[in-house]
Amino acid sequence: MTDWILLLVGAFIFGSAIVAAMVARRYAQPVAVLMGIMGLVTAVIAFGDLTTARPTAETGTLAVFFLLTGLTGGYWICSAALPLLARTRTVSRLPIHPEGRIPDDRVAVVVLACTEPERYDPRAVASHQRLLVDSEALRVPATAAPFIFLSEKARYRAVGGLLPAAAATTEITTRLGRLLHKNPHVDGVSTAWCTSTPTLTDAITSAYARGISRVVVAPLGSNESFPVSRAKDSLTELRTTEAGMTVTFTRSMWHSTTLARRMTDRIMAVAKGVPVEAVGVVLVSEGQPPSWSAAHPDWTEQENYFVQRVRLHLMDMGLDEHRVRVAWLDWQLPDVTEAVRHLAALGCARIIVAPATIPLPTLATAIDLGHGVRMARLAEAVSVVTLAPWADDDSIITELAEMIESAL
Repeated sequence: MTDWILLLVGAFIFGSAIVAAMVARRYAQPVAVLMGIMGLVTAVIAFGDLTTARPTAETGTLAVFFLLTGLTGGYWICSAALPLLARTRTVSRLPIHPEGRIPDDRVAVVVLACTEPERYDPRAVASHQRLLVDSEALRVPATAAPFIFLSEKARYRAVGGLLPAAAATTEITTRLGRLLHKNPHVDGVSTAWCTSTPTLTDAITSAYARGISRVVVAPLGSNESFPVSRAKDSLTELRTTEAGMTVTFTRSMWHSTTLARRMTDRIMAVAKGVPVEAVGVVLVSEGQPPSWSAAHPDWTEQENYFVQRVRLHLMDMGLDEHRVRVAWLDWQLPDVTEAVRHLAALGCARIIVAPATIPLPTLATAIDLGHGVRMARLAEAVSVVTLAPWADDDSIITELAEMIESAL
């Protein structure tokens, strides 16, 4: 009986270790591999003892059944448990002072960024997947979930294991703090993240603990995107109004005429030296699932408004309207490959691919953007230049400062 239990448990551990090795960070992978080897060795030894003690077809068949059951069960149970990695932190409501909050003219500024963390983090991947599943944007079978984590880990490895989005956001926050330092009411600038820590509720709770009763939140990008809206919804649990706090969100960055002109200047700088009739431009947005677009139409409208404004500026600079295309990195069509092929077919010798409404570097801009261009398989005579996302561009810092001052 002991051998049967060892066979089942060893196979279960081996199946679980497979999932752990696919999901775990690099420093934890050796532990998962070691567990898998121990489970496999235990199962093989128990299998050998059983078939040696009773060398019958029935024993062999039942032993194989136990082996496959343990392996499948371990894999499936661990795969089904992966959503539990998502950050489901309990948000405690802010304490209410019986005498009310002491009037305070200080204001805390929070820059809200919605992008992947600096390094691979299975908890962040699980949080993003839960966001997609909860919004009915994606359905992932439990058995396929580990492959999503493995794919994300491989994508981080492809960019050297480090995504510069966090560093760019830190630079934005630092320089923004210097600009707002002239305002005596601003009490520091901090950063909050949509799918990792510190969250927006963490930042507001910290401001409340410092005695600040007013917070201005400046999202990097649209102020009506689905991730930002989820962050707004989380504030209801804090009961900020009852605690005497005021939380104000700035307007969307994509309403800015300054940023539209800056994007136009960046594009035309790359087009310098090429006849204007030979230049093609692809204005790229991230794209969002249909359920997100339906629930938050303002998000789509803001991005379309910005892209069309850039398009009009480019037409004022002499570009033909048919040679300025709009594309999306994911979820929506046309994609980058289709847009680039279309411009090449129109005879464009230089094609400029510009992430127009993507404020921070992402894995998609680092990997998928270049892959989409390569998939177009253009002739050697056609050159493609891909611009970097906005990141810590001076115009972003200036625009954020103006948005915050306006909210104040």
